Amino acid sequence: MAWLDRDRSSVLIARVAQKDEWGCAIACAAMVLGVAYDDVAMDLPEKQRARLIAGEPPRFNLETYLQSHGIACSMRWPDRPVRVDPAWRPQPRTAVSVYSTSRSCDLESVIALHAIVVLPDGTIIDPNTTSPAALAELVVWHVLEVTSS
Repeated sequence: MAWLDRDRSSVLIARVAQKDEWGCAIACAAMVLGVAYDDVAMDLPEKQRARLIAGEPPRFNLETYLQSHGIACSMRWPDRPVRVDPAWRPQPRTAVSVYSTSRSCDLESVIALHAIVVLPDGTIIDPNTTSPAALAELVVWHVLEVTSS
């Protein structure tokens, strides 16, 4: 995989900051692909790009986008949104995962989910901040496991 160093002992991935309020999944796609945020944003269909520019959620399907760029990945869903704790914490089976998270388990109070990249050692790469929340503070809605690049 492109994210592994030469001796395959650690994951190398550069943080890409989101440039738009709703651009977290776009930034995560850029991290996985090893490209700039603008490369992914400009690759969006015109309608999605217009929504992003207008400050609206672009309805970006990260799994489909990565697969269309040759990345093998699969979505895992917990039985319900869960706070990450030892009882559920997904065991990293891949070099890179993208978690869809929120601060609340209450669907009524969740306006949108936030995408973050999580490395096998639990390191969080958040496109919105260089000081990400701890996994234990987040609610995980689903996990996109990237299995090959």
